[in-house]
Amino acid sequence: FGNRRLNAIHSFHVESYRVQRKEFVKPATINREVALLKRILNLAVEWGVLASNPISNFKMYKESIGVTTFLSEEEAQRLIAACRGTFQWIVITALHTGMRKNEILTLCWSQVDLKKNFLTLTRTKNGEIRYIPLDRTLRKLFAEIPRRSEFVFAKENGKPYSWIGRAWKNALAEAGVNCRFHDLRHTFASHLAMKSVDLYTIKELLGHKSMKMVQRYAHLSDEHKRRAIEALDHVFSEPLGTKLAHEVEMAFSKSGCK
Repeated sequence: FGNRRLNAIHSFHVESYRVQRKEFVKPATINREVALLKRILNLAVEWGVLASNPISNFKMYKESIGVTTFLSEEEAQRLIAACRGTFQWIVITALHTGMRKNEILTLCWSQVDLKKNFLTLTRTKNGEIRYIPLDRTLRKLFAEIPRRSEFVFAKENGKPYSWIGRAWKNALAEAGVNCRFHDLRHTFASHLAMKSVDLYTIKELLGHKSMKMVQRYAHLSDEHKRRAIEALDHVFSEPLGTKLAHEVEMAFSKSGCK
């Protein structure tokens, strides 16, 4: 907003800005920018610089959840096989927990309980503590990972990884898979849904505050159930008497009898 003073910013200025930005970026990006401005103005009110926030009731754009990309079991296995060393441990953890990349890279041994078999995530996106049970694969993995420092996935010098882009790119090329690291989180949730795990449990494991973000997985659960039901389709397709009558009719028809 240039040199405009805080008390000179009004809702129509923000709306004007949104309209211009909409030609270049997605609604989600605009919402993040407006949320930042709203936070700045709220702080100004708290500090006594402004009497009120002019956009406190400003409505955000509706955001599209978008297409959910997830890996098949075979693709996930190829990806794991294409990873090396510590990076392989990181990918396995992502697939078995649905954790975000930053949650994995900053995971400390103090958050790993191999006696009670769960992880305690304290550095989460929404700021709330999250607990994730450890399956057999992860219990074995965490028991074998060498403890170089307080961080689980530490480099040789004991420091955590801050960038894994090159290793990720190389693994994708070798595995012949095209996805983002975040799609491992979607893969975790998608396969839970296809195993008939309820959406509320998936929401808790992913750490979402509302059901809105996990609704994207609902159709996977429904599709899985539909295929299960169709397995019985040929068994109860029609009454036995009707089926026999139809076969007799076809036989007579082929013989030329009426």
